[in-house]
Amino acid sequence: MSIGPTPETVSRILDRLETELVAEIETRQGEFDEGPITHLVGTWYLSAIHSQLVRLDDSGLLSRRDRLRSRFPFVTGDEPEQELLEAMAHRFVVAEVLSGETDRLRALSWQVVGELVEEELLNEELNLNPLPNEHESEIFTGGQLLAGGRHVGYGDHLDELRNLSQLRTESGELELSSDYGEYLRLIRKAFLGWIRAFRGVSVEALGEFEYLWSEPTQLLVTTYRTAGEPYDEPL
Repeated sequence: MSIGPTPETVSRILDRLETELVAEIETRQGEFDEGPITHLVGTWYLSAIHSQLVRLDDSGLLSRRDRLRSRFPFVTGDEPEQELLEAMAHRFVVAEVLSGETDRLRALSWQVVGELVEEELLNEELNLNPLPNEHESEIFTGGQLLAGGRHVGYGDHLDELRNLSQLRTESGELELSSDYGEYLRLIRKAFLGWIRAFRGVSVEALGEFEYLWSEPTQLLVTTYRTAGEPYDEPL
């Protein structure tokens, strides 16, 4: 077992992540302004859902579940901010997508990924059968994006969804734009809820057991809940 963060470090990092995400939610400008945290988490979540759609549950982002469960996302709290955010975002996405829980976020994500498939921005079927030990970057779906890929930036899953939403809006079709806005709201709520769920788990346990950082929200607020702070469900 590796050495984990101290209780003080755990509290400090959770405070920082929550503060930054809440600030992003409150200061975002306009319908198509996600903010960097929302974009990272949102595009990885869609990428992971894409993996499930093409029946590659053990590829890309989702393939690292066991590795994530054996490592802490941070130890000293002095890790680079982007590195720390990515470590937490990755754990959130893998935990929630593989949890098996069906909710509005999961259902809407499948729906919007389906829209991207219909527009041939993603392909539903694989053009290649993954070879043993083949590197994930070589497992393409035949569309523009890799199922389960961690690419963030121009042309990523959320970028494609935003662009398609804007095109539909300009042509008078507002349904996808509404779905896009609702997706952003739900992914922010889910990530914030996951961060807040750690408040109810013993900070000593979080510094001792690596796997706790890769558990879904439902387990954090039920199975692993201690006498910590009350769980604050985001609006």
